[in-house]
Amino acid sequence: VAMNHAEEAAAMSGIDAEGEKQGAEKILNEAVELQPTWGQVHYSLGLLLAEDRNRLPEAIRSLERASAYWKDNPRLFNNLAIAYWQSDKIDDAINTFLQAIRLQPDNPEFLQNLVQLLVQRERWVDALPYARSMVRLLPTNPQAQAFLAQIERKAQAQ
Repeated sequence: VAMNHAEEAAAMSGIDAEGEKQGAEKILNEAVELQPTWGQVHYSLGLLLAEDRNRLPEAIRSLERASAYWKDNPRLFNNLAIAYWQSDKIDDAINTFLQAIRLQPDNPEFLQNLVQLLVQRERWVDALPYARSMVRLLPTNPQAQAFLAQIERKAQAQ
């Protein structure tokens, strides 16, 4: 069973009770004060804050701080890109998805996230090479094949 970000942060912080977001946030903030250059603490705090859309600016700040100290974590960059996307910071989201992909080019999830963002913005031609890469990684996935075919049709018409 996958944990949500609050449960993950709570578990990392030694809090067992489900839904103890405030307690987890307090402990993570204290950890940030004690270890301000520990990227993982900023990352956990950012994930926790990102669960509340009203706190996305705070989440982005924490995730950006994490990325300054934890430059080789592709999952961090993917999650930061999602937060940028949710905040309508599209150029930042695209660049940050690309950073995640540079760090882990064989991750179809990161490619799919970038492709979905570009498709949402009707940037079919831009989406095409990433969609092709995604299908190369998922050659037996019929949804990926169909998605690529749709993008190819739209790109030709663009």
